[in-house]
Order: sequence, then structure tokens, then C-alpha cells
Amino acid sequence: MDGRRAHRNARLSARASVAAAAAYFGLVFGAGFLLGAIRVPFVVPRVGERYAELAEMPLMFVAVYLAAGFVVRKFSLPASGASDRSGPPGISGTSGGARALGGARGWWAVGLMALGLLVLAELLLAVALAGRSVADYLASRDPVSGGVYLAMLGVFAAMPRWRSARIVPAEPRAAVAFTGAATAVLLIGLAGYLAPLNPGVLSLQLAFSPRVFGTIVHLWPADHLARYRLHLPFDCLLLVAYGAFGYLLATRTRVLAGLGRSLRIVATWTLPVAAAFDLVENGLHWWLTEAPRFGVPWVYAIAATAASLKWGLVLAFGASCTWSVLTRDDPSSGPKHDAED
Repeated sequence: MDGRRAHRNARLSARASVAAAAAYFGLVFGAGFLLGAIRVPFVVPRVGERYAELAEMPLMFVAVYLAAGFVVRKFSLPASGASDRSGPPGISGTSGGARALGGARGWWAVGLMALGLLVLAELLLAVALAGRSVADYLASRDPVSGGVYLAMLGVFAAMPRWRSARIVPAEPRAAVAFTGAATAVLLIGLAGYLAPLNPGVLSLQLAFSPRVFGTIVHLWPADHLARYRLHLPFDCLLLVAYGAFGYLLATRTRVLAGLGRSLRIVATWTLPVAAAFDLVENGLHWWLTEAPRFGVPWVYAIAATAASLKWGLVLAFGASCTWSVLTRDDPSSGPKHDAED
């Protein structure tokens, strides 16, 4: 009887792994297909294939992260309670009788199976739709964006395992990890994308007058100005990410525990307010770079002021976190913080 039950549970575990891998692959492949439908006709003609693919990578990272989280929640063991203890680790019944997947090996298997499906699907599309051989397709990949893509494949394979280790035992902090990772990926991607601009983006952000702003824009070639304008929608994603990250870091962790109550409240809203100023700056810069607007100098001043306040608040948040981490374990500072609370 026990052998028959173990065999049945093993078959159910294999089915759960395949179902999870198929769901994970389907979600990510669908997101990539939709982004590709936007990238190829609209973005590639403006900035080229390399930078279009690089600009897409942060969005694909977000899609991979969310898809892995969904699959882990859908197929993982419940956090407590309703499991059928007759099965071995890695397969168990939920309260509704459905079987669920768990364990590090199981999630590595899910990631690797989904990776195989993703690579196979991409190669089949290249051969069927583009009419190229696999060798021609691989040779046509840009070495820079292709290298980043290979790294993303590794992230794709590992993400279910990484998410399973964090969602199940520590769900309240999952949002902190997600927004922090999204902020880092978007920041690195946009920094690389804007690196060719000279003078740099910061010079334009802090241009308080039409003369300085116009001088910087005229020093840029036309494709650099187009690059700057194209980055603004992605920068809006970044400001949402870092604004949410600052709020969640302050409310769901003890990073700011070394500050008094009033300072913690201020620090909690520092990055969300910085993101609001960033949004104002982006909107004005989109309008100001569309055509010369030298007749409204006050708009340039507002945009530069918003950028200055944004950077000041970001630096203030970093300083607050640093100060809190350095002082919260100081015994002499404890009573003072308690009194302030």
C-alpha cells in the first residue's frame, strides 16, 4: 500500500512540475510576444535593435518576477495547516484536494523545464516566421543585447526557486524585494541606455534657464535627443518602482527603526514625494524637448526645481537609512528613541 501511494504521489508531483513549468513559460512568453509587437515596429526604427532590446529587458525582468511569483503561489504548499501528511516532501494535498508542488529541487525543475520550452519556442519562431536557419538566427543576434538576453535566460530559470524561498516563508517582505529589484534593474538599464549622451542627463535636469537647456539639447545629435525622449516613459516606471520601494522599506522592515517616530514618518514619504517631483520633471521635459519653448522661461525653472527637489529627497532618504542602521543598535540611543516614540 505504501509503495503504491508513493508511486501515485510521485506521478502527481511530476504532473504538478510540468503544469507549473507550462504556466510559467506561457506567462513569460506571452509578455515577451506583446512587448516584441511594440518593440519591432515602433522602437527599433527609432533607436536600433540593440537599444530597443536593452530597453525591453527591465520590463521582461518584471514579467519574469511576477510570473514566477504567480506560479509559486499557485502550486506551492499552503503556509500552514491543510496538507495531507501521507505524501512525501514535494507533493501534498491542499484543503480543496488539489495537489501542490514544493521543495527546492521541484522549483529548479520547473525553471529548467520552462527554460527549455522558451528556447525551443523562440527557435521555432525564428525558423517558421523569419525563414532563417537556427545558425543564421544565432549569428544575427547583437553581441551586447544578446549577452544580456543570455543572462536573462539564467534569471528566468532560477526565478521560481528564488521566489519560492521568499514568498512562502516571508510574504510580507516580498513586495519590498520586488520593488527593490525592479528599481535596481530599471536604474541600471536606463543608466546604460543614456550613457552615450554628452552632456549627461543630469546637466539637462538642472538647467534652470531656456538658454542652458537649449544649449545642451543642441549639443546632442538628433538620435540622442530621440533617445532621451524615448527613455521618459520607462523613467516613469522607475519612479513608480522606487517610490513604492521607499514606502514599503520604511513600513515593512526595521531599516528605519533607529529614527524617532516623527523622523520615521517623514522618511516613509520621502521617496514617494521624490517620485511625484520626478513625474512633474518628466512631463515638463517631454513637452520642452518636443519643440523650442523659449517664451516660457518659468516652465524651465519649474522643471529644474522639481529635479533638484527629487535628488535632494533621494539623498535625504539614503542618509536617513544610513543613520538609522548605524545608530539603532547603539544602547545609548535606545532610550532616546523610545522616548521620542
